[in-house]
This record gives sequence, C-alpha cells and structure tokens, in this order.
Amino acid sequence: LGSITAKILRAMNKPVLLVRAPAGEIAFNQKKLIQRILVPLDGSKIGESALPYAADLARALGAEVILFQVVEPVRIVGGYDRVLSGAMPPGDEVLRADASTYLEETARLLKDKPIKTSSKVVMGSAAEQIIDYGEANQIDLIAISTHGESGIGRWVFGSVTDKVLHAGSIPVLVVKSALP
Repeated sequence: LGSITAKILRAMNKPVLLVRAPAGEIAFNQKKLIQRILVPLDGSKIGESALPYAADLARALGAEVILFQVVEPVRIVGGYDRVLSGAMPPGDEVLRADASTYLEETARLLKDKPIKTSSKVVMGSAAEQIIDYGEANQIDLIAISTHGESGIGRWVFGSVTDKVLHAGSIPVLVVKSALP
C-alpha cells in the first residue's frame, strides 16, 4: 500500500473499501461488479463487525456471501502430554467441527434476510488461506474486520488484515470494530 492509502485506512472510523485495479469492462457493463463476498470470521464479535456491511452489499447487489474460517492446526510439543495430562488442547477435527457449527449458525441469520450464503472451513495460516481462497474462487470482495486500536505501524489493522491488505489483489472492505 502507498503511504497515503495507509494513512487513510488508519485515520478512518468508517468502513473503507480498497480497490487496487479497475473492474473489467464486461463486469462494469453488466453491473456485476460484486457477485461473491468473502467474510473471514474467527468466532469473535470483533471478527463479525464486517458482517452487517457485507450483508447489506450482498442484499443490494444480489451477491453471495461466503463465510470463511481458518483453523490453525494444533501443534503439540513433545512431553506436553506428560506434564499436563488431561489438559490436552482439542484436536484439529474438533476445532474444524466447532468452526463449521459456528459458520452454519451465522449463515442461518443471513439466509433469513434472504441472502445467498455458503460457508467454508480450511486449515492453515489465516492470511494465506484467505488470499489463496479468494484468488482461487473468483471472490470479488473480501470484507474483513479489525480492531484498529494500535497506532504502531503495520499492527494498526491486526496481522491478518494487514497481510490481506498488502499481499492480496482482491478489493478489500476494512471495517474497524467499535468493540473493545
């Protein structure tokens, strides 16, 4: 991002839509600029802050909302199970099932509006998976939340949002959460 863009993103208290390149002429003429909106969620209220904006856009444009959660694989250090027996963290499949349940519950709220909604849970590093999924699945917009509390350089948007802003090529709607 250029320094002016970064300053605007940091200074704004309202959602900011960052578009890196102009839309294709065919999409513009067909008024189909945004058909698929990816909303990365992490199960938190802060993470859900972009959801109402994505839902409003989807309803107005007839777009689909894809609810997306990345589960970081559990890594257990050798000997951990002996030191804290009975306190083992849940395994990958439990985390994946919990994420699927959360996304299904969230999707039900949107389908009642009615908004075409789907969901996807993947394993890996959050920012990389968001970018990879978006590029591989013809996502037109990523609507992502951030706490925006820190004034320290690249941490202003949180590490995942920062990476999506810098490494991705898909337009991004950044919503700063009003929640603490």
